[in-house]
Amino acid sequence: MRLITRKSRLDYAVYSTAASLLHFVNLGTIEQHPWHSTIKRLDKPDWMAIDLDPKRRSWENVLQVALVVKAVADEIGLTASKDVRLFGIHVYVPLKPNNSYDKVAEFPSC
Repeated sequence: MRLITRKSRLDYAVYSTAASLLHFVNLGTIEQHPWHSTIKRLDKPDWMAIDLDPKRRSWENVLQVALVVKAVADEIGLTASKDVRLFGIHVYVPLKPNNSYDKVAEFPSC
């Protein structure tokens, strides 16, 4: 499946059977990210993920940013949740499926 936005072209692996999943595992896929919308409205995300990776920064910095993201989400009435990963934190923010992917991608720059 291919999603084209104003800024880039993204190719997504789509699998629906155990055999197709094993095919992607065999290719050496390291990380799978779920689609951000439901089948009913593929072009309107139900949630956004904020991916916080420390790279060369300290883990404490990542935790501080995650807390700021949560505080902002709380302030605007959204319930954020987190997923601690091997190399960082994903913060998930639920959305009403009213906006396009391009509009949601503008969120950090609003």
